[in-house]
Amino acid sequence: MDELLLTGMTLEDARIVLKEKGITEYEVVVTCPPRSAGLKAEDDFRVLLVNPNDSPMTVLVCKP
Repeated sequence: MDELLLTGMTLEDARIVLKEKGITEYEVVVTCPPRSAGLKAEDDFRVLLVNPNDSPMTVLVCKP
């Protein structure tokens, strides 16, 4: 899978693509400023990076 395909998508759309590709095991990690630490990933967050070499695959997202 070309992980660059997911870059810029909303997390909701990325989850749909991953499911269509048969990928069900992945970890969503939120990046944010220190004062916003503890944010939970939401469907409207944007995908910044996908690391397919991690186990499970890591999807890095941020709040738009």
